[in-house]
Amino acid sequence: MVRRGYIVLIGILLTCYCELTAQSFISRSALDSLVRPALSAKAEGMLKARVKVRDVGTIADSDIVRVSYTLQNNHGEAIAITTMRASCSCLRITSPRATIAIGEEYTLTAEFNPAGRSGTFSYDIAVYTTLDESLPTERLTLRGIIEPSSAFSHLTEDMGALRLSRKSVVLEQVKADVTRREYIAVANAGERELSIKARTTVEGLSLRCEPAILAPGAEGEIVVEYMPAQTPSHDIETIIIVEGVEATATERIIRVTIKR
Repeated sequence: MVRRGYIVLIGILLTCYCELTAQSFISRSALDSLVRPALSAKAEGMLKARVKVRDVGTIADSDIVRVSYTLQNNHGEAIAITTMRASCSCLRITSPRATIAIGEEYTLTAEFNPAGRSGTFSYDIAVYTTLDESLPTERLTLRGIIEPSSAFSHLTEDMGALRLSRKSVVLEQVKADVTRREYIAVANAGERELSIKARTTVEGLSLRCEPAILAPGAEGEIVVEYMPAQTPSHDIETIIIVEGVEATATERIIRVTIKR
């Protein structure tokens, strides 16, 4: 009798597991629909763009591109734009939401900042209106090709001639007498050798560059290390001031977060 109870219990658990597994599985099409939802069928053609796709061709990664799209109200009533969602934070919508009267046109404007990107790109703006609150009424696309302005375009932070992948690090699970390290990719974009040093007020915190002398055009790594004599009693927010580069004091700061 007890054995039968165990068998029934195992059967129930297996059934629940299978149901949870089935529910947690999301198909590729379902994921695509979340990222790029289909246009509203009931609002089809009621707010129509003259040109849906803007191709800006080849641009430099330092160019700020401004584009505009013209939308016309083909509906029998006024249409209010409720939301405009860009698929990338690099594409910023600059025009306000508006209500478009019957037969009138609306100009949607946006700015594209390609900094830190390269190669072919394609981004969308989904326009939601009062015609359908759940699905977009119209979709606009911006596409083109980004050409890196230098060999170090993947290093998006500047510190004089030194290019860096980032200017902040987080050292986690810090314990006494255990060294924690974080790495920052760097490159010398100048014409002179760089010998990177640093100043910090936190005992046990240090910074070095590998290689120690960074030749013009060379890439390397900045290593941020921390080995405390005792485990910190609380999280620490501090800075390291980099020396050996010609830049302002604020530009030479690397922010460090130390977490227990």
